Amino acid sequence: MGALQPNHFLTKSGQQLVGLTERDCLRGFARAVAPAGTKIDKLLIRNCKALGTGSNVSPNLPAGIDLRPGTSGRIENVEVAKWMMPGDYYQGDGILCETGADDWILVKVKASDCGDAAFDYKSFFRGRDCTGARAKRPFKFWNDVKTSGKLTSIDPTNFGGTGSPAHIWLNPNGGRRTIDIAHWVARAKEPWPLILLEGTGHVDIIIRAHTLEVPKGTPLFRKATSKATYSLHWQQGEPAI
Repeated sequence: MGALQPNHFLTKSGQQLVGLTERDCLRGFARAVAPAGTKIDKLLIRNCKALGTGSNVSPNLPAGIDLRPGTSGRIENVEVAKWMMPGDYYQGDGILCETGADDWILVKVKASDCGDAAFDYKSFFRGRDCTGARAKRPFKFWNDVKTSGKLTSIDPTNFGGTGSPAHIWLNPNGGRRTIDIAHWVARAKEPWPLILLEGTGHVDIIIRAHTLEVPKGTPLFRKATSKATYSLHWQQGEPAI
């Protein structure tokens, strides 16, 4: 296992990070960056671990992996953890994906112990067997979602600051979105909402299979102060909690 330096950039098509470990960097483990007006594709991040300090104080949002517009590729068998920046609203994401990076595929990726989201996704999320744990929102989705295998959320955690924890946080961001989850596994010790909806727009939510190990009384769905509309379909039948 080699050691990466902070701000390891992927800036050319076909670049790879394979079998690397890095600890205690300030901004991020890896940033996939495409110059304005270009597309950087076929990037590969595999068999890596990205561990933050747990108390980042950077003026920039700390994130384990930062996927920028115009990039695409695959992230596989990767773990990111301890990305956190205290404040009025706790910041810090494991995987941060901005709008305009729709062609990433995530396979067996785990993100945990983050001040805000384990996965904060503003582009189309395509994932297989991904796990978000011990973040305020293990999954934050602003766009369409299509999963295979299992999507696992574990112990939403309120580290501090404003904002309510939830297993999956949704904001259609003014558009019409589809959240299509093949098999959702949710485990928790505290009764935080399974789904929290904010923002504007419309979202259709399809849960094809589910395994829920959460406390009795856990809200299945909560709509915060929001103009967003939604439909919610549990294909195995609505859970009784």
